[in-house]
Amino acid sequence: MAENFEQKLEEAKAILQKLLQSDMTMSESMKAYEEGMKALQKAQKLLDDAVLHVETIKQQTTEPSA
Repeated sequence: MAENFEQKLEEAKAILQKLLQSDMTMSESMKAYEEGMKALQKAQKLLDDAVLHVETIKQQTTEPSA
């Protein structure tokens, strides 16, 4: 299944809630933090890819046809 931006944001939000409301050990907290950061990095990559795709489309549609 392909990952999408919204899924990665929801994953990061869920991890944040877990960190804020739990009596996790330091080790568990660090692991959750790492997982959250990875989810955010993937979300940022997906967003960057989407922006690049939109920019490419804009360039193609504004270039004069030969």
